[in-house]
Amino acid sequence: MASATSAPRWVMVDDTNPDYQYTGPWFQARGNQDDIGNFGPPFQSTLHGINANGNIKYTYHGSKVVVYGTSVVQMTAAGTDPDWSCSVDGADITKLPANLFPENNFIICSGDSLSDGPHTITINAIVRQQTTFWFDRIQYIPSASVDLSNATVLVDALDSAVTLSSGWMDMGGIGNMTQQNGAKLTLDFIGSSLSWVSLIPSDQPRGSSSATYAIDGGTPTSFFLSGLQPTEMAQYNKVFFQTPQLSSGQHRLEVVYDGNSGVTPLTIDYFVVQNSTVPSTSTSSSATSQASNPNSSASNAVVGPVIQPNSKKIPVGAIAGGVVGGILLVAIIAVLLLMFRRRQKKLREKAAYDEVDLAAGPIEPFTDPPSLGASYHTGTITTQNRQPKFAPVRMPNAETMMVQQHSSGPSSSSLVSGPSSSYMPSSTGTASRTGMGSASTPSNSSSNLLMSSKEREAQGLGGASTARNEVVPSNAASGSSGRVLRHEDSGIRLPPQEEEPLVELPPLYTPG
Repeated sequence: MASATSAPRWVMVDDTNPDYQYTGPWFQARGNQDDIGNFGPPFQSTLHGINANGNIKYTYHGSKVVVYGTSVVQMTAAGTDPDWSCSVDGADITKLPANLFPENNFIICSGDSLSDGPHTITINAIVRQQTTFWFDRIQYIPSASVDLSNATVLVDALDSAVTLSSGWMDMGGIGNMTQQNGAKLTLDFIGSSLSWVSLIPSDQPRGSSSATYAIDGGTPTSFFLSGLQPTEMAQYNKVFFQTPQLSSGQHRLEVVYDGNSGVTPLTIDYFVVQNSTVPSTSTSSSATSQASNPNSSASNAVVGPVIQPNSKKIPVGAIAGGVVGGILLVAIIAVLLLMFRRRQKKLREKAAYDEVDLAAGPIEPFTDPPSLGASYHTGTITTQNRQPKFAPVRMPNAETMMVQQHSSGPSSSSLVSGPSSSYMPSSTGTASRTGMGSASTPSNSSSNLLMSSKEREAQGLGGASTARNEVVPSNAASGSSGRVLRHEDSGIRLPPQEEEPLVELPPLYTPG
């Protein structure tokens, strides 16, 4: 199965190329920056550095261009140090911001909308405090007429010349991956050597695995995928293997995966082909046919650099940088959101706490003093105005007195029961508090209760008020014996209802 899409082939120009024009005190570093970050070592493990202001110029024939370096910067009041700018034919191109974490294979500048033709790119290094600006390489999409006989060409995993068996899957536009034992990849290329460059993902099994590669049907050579450590991040731009020096010409690469779904998968990001050449039109057509039909004969199939300027692929370095930046941004947003939610929770708890008046005393149920009866002295009903109040709950103040009077008068039996204190009508017709220690002694109270009906009538006690303020005459005048039952309320008061006012009336008295 050939790749359904295709990507442009890039020419890679290392910093050691003699066609670069260096201005300033540049120096070369080899191998001492290979372990920076997780984007892999610099291309061919070489860099050019400068500790002062300087520039680099390079002329090429093509269109899109990308500048790579190593990002090791520090923040100052004036910005990042070192800093840089890039221009093509005197016009500025996009400058990418510095990565605050040291990284190799970092995109410094990118020119995306350039016409196909000759261009001169200038890279300006700006150093403020004796820091080092590191330059790695330039990559550009060449014009169709460019001689690539001595060029280093990047062939993307999505190139139409790459043929995949079943079991491979796309890695979100970065490349391809397989976890199926026996899965195969085939590539026909022109050059003198080839390197397989890819990534080791961190979201897959980390156990070591292996695969084999063979050139032109020769003996397979094993290469190992050591996998990642438990806490290790994904690794990019890893060289899985590099072929020995080959004769210049056409070759076929076959790679077979020996692992499975429980170990490190085999991935492919891009190939680096040395000393590639441009084939004729007929050979290019044959190569395209071979890529689309892997079962056809490959004896005459030669694949040269297929230039498709309009096809785009984001470089792995940019993707990785974007991933790291995105993770940091998400982490910052998550922390801010967590802090905000905690603050809101505290405010809600404080508001709920403030609603409770801790200084307020205990809430006492509403009670009224016992209702007052009629003024027996005057024979008319008088009531005392009562105001609602909160007071401690009292036990019910109930008094029941029953007097049974016979015609014999003083010999009548009586039953008196009541609390130690009660509300009794005063001589003025208003309520007064009486008790065991008041002027009204128990003997006097009993005699008043046991007096005859005539005596009660003489003192104005001969009737009782009804609910309609009518006086019910007693039966004393008729001389018949009778019984008087006096009721007093319990002292319990229900709270007033909002629907209608509560009207309290004294007990009703009926003739005995």
